[in-house]
Parts: sequence; C-alpha cells; structure tokens
Amino acid sequence: MFSKLNIAYAILIALVLTSCAKTAVTIKTEPSGAKVYLFNEKGEQKDSVHSDTNYVVKNKEDYFDRDSETTSILMLAIKEGYKPQLSSTRLRLGEKNERSPIVRLDPLSTDISIETSPPGATVKFYDTRNREIPFLAKEFVSVRNPNLASRIEDHLRDVDHTTKAIKQNNLVTPFDQKYTTQTANNFFNRIAKIRIEKQGYNPEVHDISIRPDESNSFSYKLKPFNTSIKIISDIDGVEVEDVSNVSGASFGYLGKTPFIRKFTYDEVYKRDTFWNSGNIDLTLKSSRPGYENEYQNITVPIGEEMTVKITMRSQPKEISFQSDPQGSHVYVFRQKERDVFNPDTKKIEKKTLDHWKHLGVTPFTYYMDTSDPLKHTDQLKFSRPGYKDGFDLFKSGVNNYHLVLTPAGDIIQRQELKN
Repeated sequence: MFSKLNIAYAILIALVLTSCAKTAVTIKTEPSGAKVYLFNEKGEQKDSVHSDTNYVVKNKEDYFDRDSETTSILMLAIKEGYKPQLSSTRLRLGEKNERSPIVRLDPLSTDISIETSPPGATVKFYDTRNREIPFLAKEFVSVRNPNLASRIEDHLRDVDHTTKAIKQNNLVTPFDQKYTTQTANNFFNRIAKIRIEKQGYNPEVHDISIRPDESNSFSYKLKPFNTSIKIISDIDGVEVEDVSNVSGASFGYLGKTPFIRKFTYDEVYKRDTFWNSGNIDLTLKSSRPGYENEYQNITVPIGEEMTVKITMRSQPKEISFQSDPQGSHVYVFRQKERDVFNPDTKKIEKKTLDHWKHLGVTPFTYYMDTSDPLKHTDQLKFSRPGYKDGFDLFKSGVNNYHLVLTPAGDIIQRQELKN
C-alpha cells in the first residue's frame, strides 16, 4: 500500500515528465529534399526545415495558444521543378505526431516558351472560334486565407509563382514558364491560335497546340511592316481617296493615278478592321472632271503590294428622253438636307427629305447639270396623267431613254387593284 505522500509524489513526477515531453512532428515530402516553411494558425512564419525530418517545437508559444493542447501547423513545401504545396497537420502538445501525412509535390512537367525575333512582341491567344482567351501567366498556389496568402507570397515570388491565378489578355516575348499537368489541362486545352503584334512589324497569326507533359517551344521571326497599293487607271490623272467608314481614321486622299501609296504601321494601327482580319479594308472613290465617280471596295493584304486598276466611265453631256405617249414628265429621285422647323423642340433642325427632281417633258434633250449630274443607278420616273408611272435606272454610257406607259384604267391595271 502506498502512503498518501507517495501517491502525491508520483503524481508530481508524472506532471513534471509530461511537461518535459517534447512536441514534435514528422515532416515528409515526396520527393524529399524540399524546403518547408512552417507557419502557425495565425499565418506567422516560425521556422523552416528541409524534408525529410523530425521537427521539434522549441517554443510552445510559437504554435499553441494559452491552455491549448492541440493546434494546426501550416507547411509550405518548395522544391525546384515542382509546384509549391501548402498543407497542414494537427499537433498535440507533448507528442511526437509521427503520423503526419506525406506532402506530395506535383512536377512542373509542362514547359511553355514563346520567343520572337526581335523580342518585345505582344502575344494574344484564341480558341477555334477566334474568341480571345486570357492566358495564365504563371503557376499559382491557391490560398483562401488572405492573411496567409500575403505572408507566403514572398516565398513564392522567389520561385516565380504566386497565390493568385494571374490571367492576362496578352504576353510579351520572350516568355518561359513551367506548369503542372493539371494546370495545363485546365487552362491551356482550348488554345488553338496565337496572334503576334509588334510596332513596325507585320502581325502574324499561327495555329498552336499546347500539350501537357511536354516542352512546348514556339519561335517566330517577324517581318518589317511593308504594305503598299499601286493604283492605275485607263486614263491618267484620276483623283483617288479612301472614303471607308470604319472605326478609326479614314486614309482620306491617296493620290492621282498612276501612283503607289505606302502605308505606315502607325496609321494602320488605329483601324479595327486591320486587327480583326489582318488586312487593310478600303473603299476607293475615284473622280475626274467629265467622268462619273467610281466606287470600289478593296482588301489589301498586310505585307504585300497590291495593284488596282480603275476604269472610268465618261459622263454624257446630252441625254435624249422619249415616251409613248409623248408629254410625259421625267424625274430623277433625290434626297436633300433641308432646314425644317420642329414644332416640338421649336428649333430649326436638319432633316433629309425625299423628292423627285424634274428633268423635262418628253420628247426632250437633257443637258447634264454639272452641279448635280445623273449617276449610274439613279432612279428615273416617267409620269403622265391617266397613265401608270413608269420607272427606269440611269445607266452610264446610255444616252437615249424611251419608255412605253401603261394606261391607268386598262384591264391589267384593274386586275392588279382587285388582287
């Protein structure tokens, strides 16, 4: 039988031994040899070790709160060639904690490198439907706790990683990053094309495929921007201008035939059609006194010299109009801007009005009005009381027009009205 004194002494010895027991944790990584930064539950870094090792807690206060016998220790494992891994394990005060899980690191098995000659080009990424895809600029470690994320960011920066998924609309060459298989499958599987742009050089579009667990290296040699258009015409001295309605400034006056117009990178850069198609779209207006204005839509491929020939049509000076029966009034359709009083706003406003300009009564010869000449495809109307209006189109090179009018009360007309 133990005396009460002996029992009290034994309890005291047990408490002393317990308080002296070491608190430790087994830290293992796969592969081994990783540097492991240790943080407490508050996100405060307290130590760092290399795996594999049996880590002994030196100061209880570093990890345990007052009167707490359990806590979590956070571990950030970093090893070259592998994605950093953030994990945690539970610690019990005074125990060895040998059953801590092994931290498994994912290899950075997918390498993506893009270089251009010269460097400094902007690269954008697209899917098979030509939709732009933001690119993941570097491998990242997902951390939900903002406080912890800010504390481990410096460690990740040393290995060119981050705590956020940084997605960029474009990259600048040269670019070289390594990713895990999972990241490559999640972020790069939809990429089908890249577009390369650099000031002073032709833009380029290339098909690419980024394959997980492989070295994906892409290298491109850019060509200096050199694009021009050569314009000739069947008669010299034709004035040519660009009147295209596109986002960005029109090129305006281009020159007098024959001529070669060279385009600079800076002036083309402002036009949306250039970046959408890789071409320069223009609407050419050609004019010369005594000839009808000609309009032509053209597409100039970037990096080429394109030749365009313009055929001018002489403007007739005298045009003969006849009808059956005679005495028909001939009009041409016009739209004019007029100052019109708006009773609602009580202001004079510009308004486009439709009207028929009177040319004469058949038979007659019309002498072309140089201030308002008849143009190709202008709509002509023949009108006479008791007859249905007749219509024709003015055609370049045609100097005689004759129209047979249909009586307004004939059987055909009555059937059309009945139907």
